[in-house]
Amino acid sequence: MIKEFKLSRVQKAGAVFNLEKLDWLNAQYIKKADIKELRAALGDLFGEEILNFPFIDKIIELSRERISKLSEFKNINDFFFELPDYPAGLLIWKTAPKEKILENLRTVREMLQSALENEFNRKNLERFIMPFADTAGRGETLWPLRAALSGKEKSPGPFEIMDVLGKEETLKRIDIALEKLKEK
Repeated sequence: MIKEFKLSRVQKAGAVFNLEKLDWLNAQYIKKADIKELRAALGDLFGEEILNFPFIDKIIELSRERISKLSEFKNINDFFFELPDYPAGLLIWKTAPKEKILENLRTVREMLQSALENEFNRKNLERFIMPFADTAGRGETLWPLRAALSGKEKSPGPFEIMDVLGKEETLKRIDIALEKLKEK
């Protein structure tokens, strides 16, 4: 480095530090990092109790594409740990009637209820529900399902969320959504 340094190339202006580039670079590192390494870093950042949460590795795998800093992990994934209270209106897709949303959620719940525990994964759930969603309307089926599972306007897709939550918690969250819609 000493050979390459030339005092004539030193400028008066301050150095430029690009935070966007740093975030992008960090996101690339997170995407390629080993799950065990990310789990350890998250434990250091948020405390060991986060590592005791069931399916933490699935949550890490799912969110590694959506975060650029580990500090974003808890905010983006808070709904996995505890379903936030959300308004019933969030379950409504555009101008779809409430009755249609209720009917679709009930049908999806029945389909999920009949699924075997060992079949409850993203691939099977998608194969199981998508034919119904295609006939009943994707927006009228998938939007309320995703909103019921996450309680958020923006989140991963419903199949990814169900894969992490498991059958029991998925059904419980759909039941909460159905109650919210009935009361509305």
